[in-house]
Amino acid sequence: MTNSFVSDFTRSLRGVVANMGSTVRLLGLSLGVALFASSNIALAQASFPNKPLRIIVPNSPGTLADSVARLMAVELSKVVGQPVIVEDKAGAGGRIGMEFVARAPADGYTILSATIPSLASLPATVKDMSFDPLKDLPPFISAGEVRFALGTPASLPWKSFRDLVADARANPGKYNYGSSAPTIRLPTEALLRGAGINIVHVPYSGAGPYFQALIAGQVQMGLVNEAQAVTFGERFRVLGVTGEQRSSAFPNAPTMSELGYPEIRGLVYSFHVAAGTPKAIVDQLYAAFSKALQTKEAKDQLALLKLVPISDNTPESNVRRLQDEARLLTSIAKAINMQPE
Repeated sequence: MTNSFVSDFTRSLRGVVANMGSTVRLLGLSLGVALFASSNIALAQASFPNKPLRIIVPNSPGTLADSVARLMAVELSKVVGQPVIVEDKAGAGGRIGMEFVARAPADGYTILSATIPSLASLPATVKDMSFDPLKDLPPFISAGEVRFALGTPASLPWKSFRDLVADARANPGKYNYGSSAPTIRLPTEALLRGAGINIVHVPYSGAGPYFQALIAGQVQMGLVNEAQAVTFGERFRVLGVTGEQRSSAFPNAPTMSELGYPEIRGLVYSFHVAAGTPKAIVDQLYAAFSKALQTKEAKDQLALLKLVPISDNTPESNVRRLQDEARLLTSIAKAINMQPE
């Protein structure tokens, strides 16, 4: 073995060792950066929230969604020790506020207050949306459900939903039902199709004209919220209600589940964050909202707004509720040839 060979081998070995040292230093630096970043994320999550939260309402001030958000903001602020600000961003049927939250940083500080049906109906009623209401805005908790009451003018002879079904089957196409929005029409159609009856839809431009037509008997049946049904008094006969239990206002009216239609729900008022929000943050929001919902003040105020509690109210169950509602409403929209606009 020559001295030249030994010298070349030695130099090569030193190069390998030097390269290994650089690689080790680079790996160590990368690991250090990753650990630093993950520790910062963990620290941010552990201290959440450390600044004000925002609840975005995609409706106008004074609406029920706005009222629910504001009472929750008061109680939530007490729980988290940070201000909770409510902002109304109405327009485009609620889509402006919804998209604002969907595009917000996925850090849990921007929260949407909406209803499950308002989001679930969008794929069936709106085309070319710039966000996906089912994937981009997962719900993590609900404040409660505003019941729908299925009813008929008291002047008509039907005493029960069974009477209505029997008469409608004997007279297909003879009777009408009304609605003022897809969130009224689609669940009504689901109910009618489940019962196998043909009742003609009459659209109305707003809730006021629809309510007047229903009480006057211009349409023979329809869904209204429980509070509105109460104001109708003896002019309106309630044949069924949504909700897990019977309504104290209409104790003789069976629930939709009792009638055999558990998929028909009322307006579930829910809270959402942008997709991609870390699970640790979602869990903390869920825990804070859950605690706020259990305060006497929140329970009393929600009861005044006619919201009834929901027993299965975890993030997972709320996501399933949104997906199930969307499947139901989309299938009904296709069945009645409702085209997205």
